Amino acid sequence: MMLAGGAGFVHDDLLQGATLTDLFPTILQCFGLSAPSDGRALKQIFSAPEKPLRNVTVPLPSAESDQQDPAAPLLAAGYVDTLSSEQFAAMADAELAAQVNLGESLLARGEWLRAAETFESVLLRRPDHYDANVKLGHALLQLGDLEAARPVAETVLAMAPNLPWGYLLLGVVLMLEGDAAQAAAHFQRARELGRDAPVILMRIAWINLLLNRSKDAETGFRSVLAHEPRSAEALTGLGISLEQQELHEEAEQALRAAIALEFYNPIAHVHLGQALARRGDDLDAMKALRTALAQQPESSDAKALLSDLERRMKSDIAAQVASDLSRLP
Repeated sequence: MMLAGGAGFVHDDLLQGATLTDLFPTILQCFGLSAPSDGRALKQIFSAPEKPLRNVTVPLPSAESDQQDPAAPLLAAGYVDTLSSEQFAAMADAELAAQVNLGESLLARGEWLRAAETFESVLLRRPDHYDANVKLGHALLQLGDLEAARPVAETVLAMAPNLPWGYLLLGVVLMLEGDAAQAAAHFQRARELGRDAPVILMRIAWINLLLNRSKDAETGFRSVLAHEPRSAEALTGLGISLEQQELHEEAEQALRAAIALEFYNPIAHVHLGQALARRGDDLDAMKALRTALAQQPESSDAKALLSDLERRMKSDIAAQVASDLSRLP
């Protein structure tokens, strides 16, 4: 997340498409400077007209300094290059937290297999890591691997029977196995333990979407939005549930609202492209699908639909040209 405020900045606006490498040139521009960088200055955040910038030179390390131990001057000054057991433990905890964060990022991007592998590596080091077990169960269910997901769901429930997540995971497993009655009981218990918190309602809504129960999913996402009207995730789910019900215009509105709140949202872009294509708006559909592929190049749904639309457009153009030529004298 990047926040900028104060004199000289645009007020009440959202910044889209920035990357970490853009911070360096942007901060330099705040002080009227520029330097070679892999990023670009985010000029759209400045309210004043751009002024000439003074170039500065950033010294690069020499080949000799690359080979020198950067800790050598400290060691020469008497610092001891050893860590206490507490420091080693803190480093291990930090590495584990970084792995969990990576897995969560992969989940958010829909990279289910890589996410599952990441959480499995966390659990090799810390089998009792509750969040990693929950997220691994989520990834396995998205992959459709019920055989692997069931023991994970049972582990989560056994680890914390007073929390809703185990009931949610096992409920999905039961539903996909065809035991609707037991699944409904687990979902009800999850809602009771979660006290109808938006995050619980959100997860149950996604489960209903996964099971093609689009009307129930729509109701769930609308319940979340009643608590959190600016939830990009809930708006995305609502748009998909409306699209599944062939309410394409309403789906488009919800998906565009989600993208306005969170531009990096490949799932929303894909489904926006699908809704637009079904309404016959091929050009805007292709634009949405290209954005989805720029954000998630491995999206097979986006690739297939974009290819179909491009073939259809070429065919229409060829037919139009043939028609025009046939009318020539």
